[in-house]
Amino acid sequence: MTEQTQPAWRSAPPYFVVTAVTTMMLVTGVNILTPILPAYARSFGISATEIGVVVGAFSLGRLLFDVVGGVLADRVGVRTVCLVGCLITGAASLGAGLSDTLTLLLAARFLQGLGSALYMSAATSLVMAFLPRDSAGRWLSLYHGIFLTGLAVGPLVGGVVADVLGLRAPFFAYAVMAGIGALLTATRLPTVAQQRNQHASHHRGQIVTDEGRLTTKTALRRLFSNLPFLFLLLVILVLFVMRAGMRNTTVPLFAGDVLGMGTSTIGVLITVGAVAQISLMWHAGQVLDRRGRRPVIVISLFATAAVVLLFTWATSPWRLLVVMVLLGVFTAYLTAAPNVVLVDVAPIEVRGTAIGVQRMATDLGQLAGPIVVGVVLDAASYTAVFLVTAGCLAVVALLSLFLPETAPRVDGRGAASTE
Repeated sequence: MTEQTQPAWRSAPPYFVVTAVTTMMLVTGVNILTPILPAYARSFGISATEIGVVVGAFSLGRLLFDVVGGVLADRVGVRTVCLVGCLITGAASLGAGLSDTLTLLLAARFLQGLGSALYMSAATSLVMAFLPRDSAGRWLSLYHGIFLTGLAVGPLVGGVVADVLGLRAPFFAYAVMAGIGALLTATRLPTVAQQRNQHASHHRGQIVTDEGRLTTKTALRRLFSNLPFLFLLLVILVLFVMRAGMRNTTVPLFAGDVLGMGTSTIGVLITVGAVAQISLMWHAGQVLDRRGRRPVIVISLFATAAVVLLFTWATSPWRLLVVMVLLGVFTAYLTAAPNVVLVDVAPIEVRGTAIGVQRMATDLGQLAGPIVVGVVLDAASYTAVFLVTAGCLAVVALLSLFLPETAPRVDGRGAASTE
């Protein structure tokens, strides 16, 4: 790839690198708890249902405060919100590791989710504020590829730390990562004044639209009457219902119950799928920038629906591995596209709020996914889960055929234009 199509780190948008590094640490911290949290909760002598509540308390905290984080980022500035988010996350992680009652553990898990919501909504709004419109797909895909790396390596780190230092140790490791994140945030992210000056400098010479003169009320009205924005929320909801319900719940159960695969092999299976997704995130961004948002969304939705149907063909571990790789490939494009659409359509005055709403759709999907597939699985079979999930994706894919293109036009010199 040429230097024009693959920007070097030194040409990254302002604050991109420090934000991406801090985000990866915090995402890794969340996921180092994945392999040990059920066992740690069980050590309190609680039931399986109560263990599920402990696991879900984090998602509840995120769901309730995703939009709050975005709104606060718009009103009081990104650095303040990110710093508070890191500090709450670190304190809650320390508290979870020191908990000796279920009540304290639940409170700590809820606060971990609250802190994560504040940080992630604000940090994402900062990244999006400085993205060049003509390469937004590539930079956002790179940012989410870094994010997904934390998802992939976190469980491995957590398992090793717990084996060496005990079940409480991953909570303390998460607290340390949040503390480092707070230090980077306090010293490297901009104040409100610096952010505004940097934004004015970054966009100097570009076409100024009427969005620069919108009131918050008008900007919100325009945002929530925008068809592409509403559609991207639907795509995100269905994507994360599929991810949490299928990849994180149904596939491990199917692999163990039907194919007789062991836990370590199932872990490798899921990791390989994640690596396939991460490896294509940059290419997904390039295609979004070159071909537009609509074609990527349409094709990736139909392709993902077809891959989910292929789970009915996965009657051996090797076939299941192939399907998981294909799922990772097409969800790379499906994950990248909605975030770029948000950059296209969200007025800058309420972009933090828009990101909070988007993240709320993500967390709602993660909460609903396991419940939806559980109901279908209890009432029918694994095949029914695959068919229902593929059907939902296919319906959204058909709706995407009517989605307007949101990418900026490019003139003969390759410059992006909103006109």
